[in-house]
Amino acid sequence: MQLDQGIKAKLKSAQRTQKAKKSGRLMKGSDQAKIRAPYDSHLPSFTLDSPIYGFGVSKVLDSSHPNFKTGELVWGFTGWEEYSLIKDPDQLFKVQDKDLPLSYYIGILGMPGMTAYVGFFKFCSPKKGETVYVSAASGAVGQLVGQFAKIAGCYVVGSGGAKKRSIS
Repeated sequence: MQLDQGIKAKLKSAQRTQKAKKSGRLMKGSDQAKIRAPYDSHLPSFTLDSPIYGFGVSKVLDSSHPNFKTGELVWGFTGWEEYSLIKDPDQLFKVQDKDLPLSYYIGILGMPGMTAYVGFFKFCSPKKGETVYVSAASGAVGQLVGQFAKIAGCYVVGSGGAKKRSIS
């Protein structure tokens, strides 16, 4: 892995800080860096000075792909930047219903909605009247699971992690 000089300096500073903590010496300053070990993930890791990638809605500005025409709206995995060159357009889907708010395509119709729907209805298989506990009920997926459970006629108990995020 190639690191630039600034990252190398921060790593050395962090290593010095760790050694100082172990020896009981006092260190002054805040020039520390944390770098986590790479792990297997379905999302690429963050790269310094590069765009962050995630789910989004975009307008096709130019395309030679047979499934996507200039001017169409698409949603899926893309760079969070003003302009992106999509190398794998098979990860994108056309926006079918332009009457819906575009935010729905990264919420209820996107990854959070599909995760909540499949997890709740396909794996949980709730029955009317059952009690459903939703941890992280204030999160993107959890809040949808809570709504699906209510629609299914279940009694829902949710955890929000903090009092200000929870409703009694």
